Amino acid sequence: MKSARWYVAACVFSAFTLLLPLRNLRAQAQASPDDGEAMNAKAHALLDRAIRVNGLTVEGSKPWHVKADFQWQGHNEPIETGTIEEWWKGPDQWRRSYTMKKVTWTEWSVDRVHQFESPAQPLSKNFANLRIAAPLITPLFQAKNFLPEYPMQVAPMEAGVHVNCISIVDPARYIDKTDPDFLFPKYCLDGHGVLRGVVTSNTLVTFDDFTIFDNRAVAKTVDVYVDQQKMSESKVMLLTSLTSEDEGLLQPDKDAISQPFAPMASDPRPVLIHSEKPIVPANMVIAGGGGPVRVHVIIEKDGKVRPSGPIFVSSDARGGLVRAAIEAASSFRYQPYLIDSQPVEVSWNISFTYGHNGYVPQPPDEDDKPTGFDPKRDPYADLKIAETAAQQSHKHILLEVGGNWCIWCGYMDHFFADHPELDAYLKTNYVVLKMNWSSENHNNTFLSQYALITSLPFLIVLDENGKLLCAEKTGELERGHSYDPDKMKDFLSQWKPGPATTQTAVAGP
Repeated sequence: MKSARWYVAACVFSAFTLLLPLRNLRAQAQASPDDGEAMNAKAHALLDRAIRVNGLTVEGSKPWHVKADFQWQGHNEPIETGTIEEWWKGPDQWRRSYTMKKVTWTEWSVDRVHQFESPAQPLSKNFANLRIAAPLITPLFQAKNFLPEYPMQVAPMEAGVHVNCISIVDPARYIDKTDPDFLFPKYCLDGHGVLRGVVTSNTLVTFDDFTIFDNRAVAKTVDVYVDQQKMSESKVMLLTSLTSEDEGLLQPDKDAISQPFAPMASDPRPVLIHSEKPIVPANMVIAGGGGPVRVHVIIEKDGKVRPSGPIFVSSDARGGLVRAAIEAASSFRYQPYLIDSQPVEVSWNISFTYGHNGYVPQPPDEDDKPTGFDPKRDPYADLKIAETAAQQSHKHILLEVGGNWCIWCGYMDHFFADHPELDAYLKTNYVVLKMNWSSENHNNTFLSQYALITSLPFLIVLDENGKLLCAEKTGELERGHSYDPDKMKDFLSQWKPGPATTQTAVAGP
């Protein structure tokens, strides 16, 4: 399966991904706040252009019919071949069929809420859609996760190749319980904005042999490499406009099975209103073992939960822990999930983490966002108020840069709430001022006098007169899905009022 041409392509992209962090460090070390803002704007502009000129699925494009041959090979499995065929009228109106030697399987989308599939599922639906359908039809499907408020960067490829790769800066800051690789890959574009590669830490998708359909670039050859081995390849054999005769195929077969709504990262999360901790059997505690157990469930229209498999289990988790997780998940209750004011069934995952001494409580849900990051406030006026308070109480000023959308800003709120002694220490020595950073108001003019903001939350320490003492990323203070109490105490002690704050420290971006 591995041709010399694509082996070279894989090597080039793999080498590039190794060089990329070094290039970013060199570029960022020399970057001024204006450079960072300009790079962010350029990267978002490149992404917007890429969305407009690549792939087949976009709002307002003319309906189409595509057919492609494919072959895939799982780890230590034989090569399988087949055909994928899709009829598409709109983002939520389509039919997709896979035909292999002994398998034919189809899924339909009637509208945003109503999806159906064939009764039997003899192939890996997620694998097929992720490795074949998505790269072929919607290669930028993760782009919806790149929100306008997320800082981005651009890195040109080495060796004179005219390709720029755009990516989110520090993507792990904006997600929870999900590999950032999946939600935020690197997109590599040529000078025309045509997508040539999608890169993660272990996956490379390459695109070649382009044709133009409806003023958009469509790759007729798509290869997917995982851990430097070719996992799948697809070749478009037919691409044409959808005919009126084809539109009848968009209606599900009579025996098709209705599927629950599957929220994307850009959709609202289900709102949990009741949960219970799993009862861990004593013999399981004695036997040891632990790790995560993730239970796939269906949230019904009334908010009740029914387990629906599959179940992800770490290698250290034992059978009794799985049963406890399933029983606990069954007791969860959510607010009814509404789409267009109508309740719908939702496909969801509930995760439990076990330690060697039983159940370990989960970190706060990412819906628990902080308050106080107000994009409408005047940072200069707020700083004057903070300076007056600091001078009267002989404290320093701690600017916490973040936003109500920021998961880790929420974790910081929960951290101080869970550690009242540190919260008291903070308030004894600092006047705390929350500074908004979001698509509504980046406050870049104000913040650029102190530091280049590349991740959130970001901490800036000023003395009582507003002089910069420290600008610090919080990554070094983290532990798990929270913060390390000892490291946080050391940080607050180092920059509290007193002789230890005579020097200025500015962290690199």
